[in-house]
Amino acid sequence: MKSQTSTSDPQALPARVRALVEDFASELNRGRRVRVHAHSHLERDLGLDSLARVELIARLERSLGVRLRDRVALEAEQVQDLIEAVRAGARVSRAAP
Repeated sequence: MKSQTSTSDPQALPARVRALVEDFASELNRGRRVRVHAHSHLERDLGLDSLARVELIARLERSLGVRLRDRVALEAEQVQDLIEAVRAGARVSRAAP
């Protein structure tokens, strides 16, 4: 299991999220490497169904140490949407006592 990575470096965050999504999508495709870009569509390009989206959100939360809104799994259409949600989650996590 990968160690928790801080979201404090805003420059590294998009690449980290893309790498996590890429690893997850590759697992779902029996180890076949899947190239992920910010505008990759979660369902059409990566083949993520609703259950896979929920699992991906849980992995992002664990790996990046953030709490994402419950609706992210339903509303996110592209990897860029996940990057923005993680940024918002990081702001909320840092503001919490």
